[in-house]
Amino acid sequence: AVVSTQKVREAVVSTQSTGAEQCLTPSTSIGSCIQGGGACGAYSETCKCGVHKNGGCLINAAAPANTACKCLYHGFPYYDCSPEVTSCGVYFTETCHNPDTTVDSCLQGGGNCAGYKEHVDVY
Repeated sequence: AVVSTQKVREAVVSTQSTGAEQCLTPSTSIGSCIQGGGACGAYSETCKCGVHKNGGCLINAAAPANTACKCLYHGFPYYDCSPEVTSCGVYFTETCHNPDTTVDSCLQGGGNCAGYKEHVDVY
């Protein structure tokens, strides 16, 4: 049987994040792009990560709605953190729909959150 390209795309997108708003009502937003597994580097929306003075990353500027910020730690010789807008670890939560700069939003991204005052064992 021949399957159309559109049917394949629909099947792939539906398995990326079943029930996520961007899958149910796709748009041209970065959230839809990420939920669909696209190459989303051309979007201007981003987040910002910084290094805590004792090491580890924290979010300085929140990710766009319905996405998460993944902070990546770079040790010696840079001691810096770089951000990546990614899909939420747990979609149906307030920190996914309206991300902020808290440790909970950082954990949504699955990156380094060791710069927060709370003890976090996620790297």
